[in-house]
Amino acid sequence: MQILYQTKIMKELSDICQNISVKTMEEEVSVKYKIKGETKENSKSCLTCDCHGVQGKLKVCCPFCNKPDGLSRIHKVLEGKCQLLASVLDTVNALVVVLDKEGKIIEFNKSCEKATGYCFNEVKGRNIFDLLLVSEEVDSVKVAFNKIKNGYFPNENENYWLTKQGLKRRITWSNTALTDTQGKVQYIIATGKDLTDQRAAEDELQNAIHQYLRIKNSLKESEKLAAIGLMSAGITHEIKNPLTVIQGFAQLIKKNVEGERVLQDYITTILEETNQAIRIINDFLKLARFREPVLTKQSVVKLMGEVRASIEPQALANNITLEYKGADILPECMFDKQQLKQVLINLCQNAIEAMTDGGILTLSSGSHCNDTFIEIKDTGRGIPCESLNKLGLPFFTTKEHGTGLGLNICYAIISAHNGRIEVDSREGQGSSFRVYLPVSA
Repeated sequence: MQILYQTKIMKELSDICQNISVKTMEEEVSVKYKIKGETKENSKSCLTCDCHGVQGKLKVCCPFCNKPDGLSRIHKVLEGKCQLLASVLDTVNALVVVLDKEGKIIEFNKSCEKATGYCFNEVKGRNIFDLLLVSEEVDSVKVAFNKIKNGYFPNENENYWLTKQGLKRRITWSNTALTDTQGKVQYIIATGKDLTDQRAAEDELQNAIHQYLRIKNSLKESEKLAAIGLMSAGITHEIKNPLTVIQGFAQLIKKNVEGERVLQDYITTILEETNQAIRIINDFLKLARFREPVLTKQSVVKLMGEVRASIEPQALANNITLEYKGADILPECMFDKQQLKQVLINLCQNAIEAMTDGGILTLSSGSHCNDTFIEIKDTGRGIPCESLNKLGLPFFTTKEHGTGLGLNICYAIISAHNGRIEVDSREGQGSSFRVYLPVSA
């Protein structure tokens, strides 16, 4: 700031000397000038210069020179100070831009040139709001700019700059101002740090963490599947065959006791429980015989239409309104159509069963980061908070007649697609299941 102050004084002194030199061409003059200003300690100062000219010759006695000298000496000192100031501005790593009260660019250092692709001559005198700011941030930056003009500084803000190539650079600014002797703001000085590369590195780190968690969850699911496969393979032949025999004989007995109501009820109960046991075993078999998906590049939008058509009759039969909010255009993904359709229909059926008194079933889709998501949302009874972390575990179910394996199969299929399922639920308000699939390259 001391350099800026000295430069300001010398500029004024130079103007005075030039005025005097014109007069000396015609007459002898002897003038004493006082140039007032403020030091960096904000104390008042006064620079006294004795100027004497005779017939075109000018002599100046100036504190900067400490001896009488010609006007060229003043210009050399002024030029040296300006070069020093320019060198300082161009050497620092920070972006430094100086604006006048209208927002026109007065100074633009090398760091600014490097960040934007503009050279100083291209931006000098141009309004910063028209040249470098993105349109949606102009108003907010003007608010900060006006605060500085009104004496509220230093302050800080963060905004985008547009490069010469039309790219966005995110920059955080620390702003101050240069005032005149009356304290009125003459210039705004902004010192900035380019955060673009830092933010990109942070995003890359977040993506790496996300990928790590995805792989970690996939390994956990693989371990679960391996355990379930071993268990189901061991019990299938031991249980399913006897149950099939019991089921067959129960059906025969039921036909032969048509006149005996009590026995009919007993046989009906036997058949229901036997069928339930067989369903559990069949679900085990699906896990044990789980096949790897055959991934092909396909349209999620088209699949959503098929799922909607499949589930709509069941929704209407249960007094449920089906709302469709799928995106019209989505990036194609790699998936096994039959497996993914099985997952979505299963989740829709769970949602319908959760709305025993009717409600709204919403199917939606969209994009998030590098994923495409499909969401199944209901207005049912919701899932207790303590049960959310158990979803997908074998035999865990919140349904009265559930096997606890349907969701496990869904999680296994989506994991094999390198995707994930996220659940959000509130008791008494409903649940939301989001299936995320990576967008194909």
